[in-house]
Amino acid sequence: MARDLLPDAAERAVALFAELVAGNWAGVRRDFDERMLDEVSDEQLATVWTTVAGTIGRFERMGEPYVLPAGELTVVNVPLYCEAGEVLGRVGFHRNGSVGGLFVLPA
Repeated sequence: MARDLLPDAAERAVALFAELVAGNWAGVRRDFDERMLDEVSDEQLATVWTTVAGTIGRFERMGEPYVLPAGELTVVNVPLYCEAGEVLGRVGFHRNGSVGGLFVLPA
């Protein structure tokens, strides 16, 4: 099963969440698949990240990413630690490296 995982998924996830934290919405959306491009706008990304920062404060650091198989996707969970709490960044990658899902979840 591990052979079906996207080999550089953890590194890709960390880079994607670094773009999110930096507010580089185009960078976050760079590898989105067609559905994600249609459904997730720059404004939606900005709203989500502004809500996170407004709720649990300024971003401080990322935790260790962990990779899981999920059907056709390789899913990477990345803990995101802020001043007053944490959230879980989750991204799903297709085998071709495109992003098929992106979530910021309560930890």
